[in-house]
Amino acid sequence: MRFRRLAVVMVAVGVSATLVAKQPSEEPAPAAMESTLYTKPYEATEHGAYPLPKGLEWKVMPRYVGITERGERIVDDRVTLILVDEEKGFWPVISKMSLEEAQALHKKLGEVIAEKEEAEGAKDKKVDKAEKAEEEHAAEEKVTEDE
Repeated sequence: MRFRRLAVVMVAVGVSATLVAKQPSEEPAPAAMESTLYTKPYEATEHGAYPLPKGLEWKVMPRYVGITERGERIVDDRVTLILVDEEKGFWPVISKMSLEEAQALHKKLGEVIAEKEEAEGAKDKKVDKAEKAEEEHAAEEKVTEDE
């Protein structure tokens, strides 16, 4: 649940104070995606690129829970996509997104996967057809040789 800050400023004889109260808000969480790239354990190339090692794994979490450099706990309820480097115990990519953004990503991934599967299926059919034609041709040659 997000909270809206209510600030009351009191001014009395040149002294000011601010009182901040948190109240529940019906406003949705920010929709803007927040993505961060971390490169600390990796070496930069001469062109400033940071090639990542092979074998990294994408993981999706329902929310982000972490610790700040000051040791404070962070909880972000947005869907979180991370790239995990198990060997280094490191997350080089952290992307937090709203439910709507996660749904849009899910939909787009589904569409791309379906297109790729369809293309692979068509490719497999062409290969199967070519192999069948090759087998038929070889069989015809064998019949011709036998005659």
